[in-house]
Amino acid sequence: MKKTKVKLFLILFVLVALISTAVFATEATPEAPTTGTTNETDGEDTQTPQQIENTDRYFAGDNVEITTLIDSNVFAIGKNVTLTGQVGGDLFVIAENVTIAERTAIYGNLVVLASTVTIEGQVYDVYATCDKLEIGYNGYIYRDLRAMGTEININGIVGRNVFLEADKVALNKDCELKGNLNYTAQSEVVYIDEANNESTTIPENVVVGEKNYTPRSKKLFKNEIKKSVNSILNSNKINGDMSEDKVKEIIISNIFSISNVNTNSEMAKASSNKVLIPVIYIYIDIIVIVALILGIVLPRVMNKKDKTEKQSKE
Repeated sequence: MKKTKVKLFLILFVLVALISTAVFATEATPEAPTTGTTNETDGEDTQTPQQIENTDRYFAGDNVEITTLIDSNVFAIGKNVTLTGQVGGDLFVIAENVTIAERTAIYGNLVVLASTVTIEGQVYDVYATCDKLEIGYNGYIYRDLRAMGTEININGIVGRNVFLEADKVALNKDCELKGNLNYTAQSEVVYIDEANNESTTIPENVVVGEKNYTPRSKKLFKNEIKKSVNSILNSNKINGDMSEDKVKEIIISNIFSISNVNTNSEMAKASSNKVLIPVIYIYIDIIVIVALILGIVLPRVMNKKDKTEKQSKE
């Protein structure tokens, strides 16, 4: 009996070790946030310390620029919202124009409702509803891209799967989709080569996984998104003096009812005061798998042992 228990625990230990190693090896993770800026003085590089903020931040106004390092969630609403800093949690935005500038990073989800969205930095996951979405040449989405809009152009890299619903989808020669491309549109995706020629034939090195196209007969939007954004901004009289609670209320009450988001972002909605660390899902998976093994495999082994002991006694 003791030998059997020892063997079972050894098997479970090896399974957990193998599972955790495999999961951690397959997930691409952004580099850690920098904590300073480089200045050149007399030919030497010196580091200027930059303070990291560890609480949720709220921004409102005509022109919002997020320049600091924020290791938490950020809520921003305005006419023009630009990220030039780094966000350790999720970034929730409602704006006419949203820009994730080059050399910036969002280590959680970008959940955005806007007329135009331009991504030139690094983002973990993107959930976007917009008239026009542009993933720039320097744009890097580490996991999934989920977007709904009139026009979607991808020039950068998506580390996993792409889910799109749009009137027009275009892929540039420099883009790379490392997972599957799933999209619904009026016509097949347009591939733009080095000579700026357009074709519906996508080279294999551009989309690594499967390409799943669902045709749509009618246009998805007719300026509805832009009208919705303008209505939200005008009806709430957005300005820099708004309270944090009011900013959060406006964004949460609108962005999740209009945007095409999934379970991960619903969790972000429920836990908007906490930084969501994607690695937590790994531990949940491991616990579930171990529980299944203990609940299914262990009883079967014990039953077999009981039968063997009965047969030996007979």
